[in-house]
Amino acid sequence: MTINKTPVDLSKQSEKTVQELQLGYPEAELVIESPGPVQGEWDGIRLDQLMTNLITNALRHGKPGGPVTVSISAKGNDAYFKVH
Repeated sequence: MTINKTPVDLSKQSEKTVQELQLGYPEAELVIESPGPVQGEWDGIRLDQLMTNLITNALRHGKPGGPVTVSISAKGNDAYFKVH
């Protein structure tokens, strides 16, 4: 598997993924929490696949009718992506 790192804003990437998934799951309540830009060098395509898989799993296997919350945060050189 080839990894192509490029500068990516994790917050913007997450917002894009959530918006796309909201179209496929219009009845779902998707919430995104982000402090603002979280810059780093990641493979945007692989990152999108990861986010899509985690959020879709939460939609399919989480509490029916419950919100799915996507949280982005950063501390020092570490970035965090959480799905609840």
